[in-house]
Amino acid sequence: MLAKRMTRPLAYLLTLAMLLGLLPGAAFAANDTTGGQGAYVDLSTQDDTTESGYATVEDHLITVQDGSGKDALWADKTMVPVKGEADTYDITLMTQTTKEIQEIITSPNTAVVLVFDVSGSMTSNYVDYTNDNGKTERITRLEAARRAGVTFLEDYVESAAESTNDVQRMLAVTAFAGKAADRLTWTDVANGAGKPGDQNSPMGVISNIKSGNTGSGTNIASGLEKAASLLEDSKVKDYTHKYVILLTDGAPNPTRSSVATETEASDLKDKT
Repeated sequence: MLAKRMTRPLAYLLTLAMLLGLLPGAAFAANDTTGGQGAYVDLSTQDDTTESGYATVEDHLITVQDGSGKDALWADKTMVPVKGEADTYDITLMTQTTKEIQEIITSPNTAVVLVFDVSGSMTSNYVDYTNDNGKTERITRLEAARRAGVTFLEDYVESAAESTNDVQRMLAVTAFAGKAADRLTWTDVANGAGKPGDQNSPMGVISNIKSGNTGSGTNIASGLEKAASLLEDSKVKDYTHKYVILLTDGAPNPTRSSVATETEASDLKDKT
């Protein structure tokens, strides 16, 4: 889900790598020296402006200067034949820079629908769950789904905090049994998701999700239909990163066949 953009010093490194790759191998062979000023280069900066610079080659050493004429980066490349192997060389590249190298993490806007199965089997059946303290508990499948949803939400919010650009983390929640019903309409959680005790917050909705007005049965197709409808909302329709997470314990019941579920899943695939 995360893309990375490089700052000016790393651009220096790439410029230098390009120059080293273009220069003939003989220029770097043992005891060979190529002197003088090399190719004129442009050092692109983060804000898409351009600075002029020069690369020079002197006794295996290449130096790249920034627009002020100061040395910005040095590299030493040597190529030594491998004994007993024709046309095979060991290449060593050493670099040094006086500039600060900073990593900038950018991330696209993202929309996620959590689809919870709240049918009877989710509350009447139990599973072993190991908590963060290493203790094993017996909890319902629905409680296990709630905890998985909470863990996802915490990571989802954190992914926005790690990005250096302004980013949206849109979340919607729906629940289904015999039919589906919205539990949370599109909400941006990039700046936080609230507390479990606040039942109107995204964290509160997930932590306290229950069957409510969803009837009986396991109508997975209905839950996926609701998710598909949410993804068509104007708030997120144009997003390029859209996902649906289904939390369920079983197969669809006879009221909606598996074919209907597969159809809805295929439709979702086209929307995400």
